[in-house]
Amino acid sequence: MAKTAATTKKAKSKTKAGKKTTGEEDALVIDTHPKKKQRAAPTRFSIDALRLYTVNPYAQGSKNKIDVVLHEGGVPPKDAQPQVTLLPGGRVLSVQWKSNERLFSHLQASCQGIPRDSSRYVGYSDTMQLMVNAGIRAVEGYHRSPPQLIKLDVECTGNPKVKKFEVPTKQKVTFQGKAHMQFNCMYVCTLKVANDRHGLTAQPENAGIADFGFLDSAEADRGGGGDGGGSNGGGGGQSDGGAPYASDSDSD
Repeated sequence: MAKTAATTKKAKSKTKAGKKTTGEEDALVIDTHPKKKQRAAPTRFSIDALRLYTVNPYAQGSKNKIDVVLHEGGVPPKDAQPQVTLLPGGRVLSVQWKSNERLFSHLQASCQGIPRDSSRYVGYSDTMQLMVNAGIRAVEGYHRSPPQLIKLDVECTGNPKVKKFEVPTKQKVTFQGKAHMQFNCMYVCTLKVANDRHGLTAQPENAGIADFGFLDSAEADRGGGGDGGGSNGGGGGQSDGGAPYASDSDSD
């Protein structure tokens, strides 16, 4: 009976691995191919969004802090601003960017004047359908990208304190006969190093215009020139009545 069980076990082992006959001996051939195929990344669309940033540690009195500065093109409305979260453990800052769902709609074709009955328009429509089939859904009018994770060298604590600055550019766009100065957006996310154990407020605020030297003093005094009209990916001046310039002092 013992011999029969051993023979059965050996036969099963050969069945799993596969058998190769080489003259007098039987050699086992191990199958190294993966059993499951990895899902390929989509080639027709992407909602992933990564932005440029800098990590700036400093000391303020007896407290150690870090400013993580994020940069975004244009000045989005308040509900389109990124969600910034310090993950458990305090060593990774998560930034989830948002994109207006209209940028992924048929407007991509219609704003170019592409005829609806053309093959070119159908190509756009097919891509939109592929997004739906893949389960890509906008939430409250915006697509959320997978979070951008920024690693920190030290452990931080509390909620990030976020200030938004409008940064004027040299570019102006003419719309309806008027020149509008274009702006980019800079988010300053202040973190406290964990050894201070002092919580930060999570309430974002508009700190005003950060002049990078693109404006002369006269334009700066007038608030940057142009009408603005902030939008996703476009320019725009202040729309929520923030202070014209950021304060040099931060409150704890």
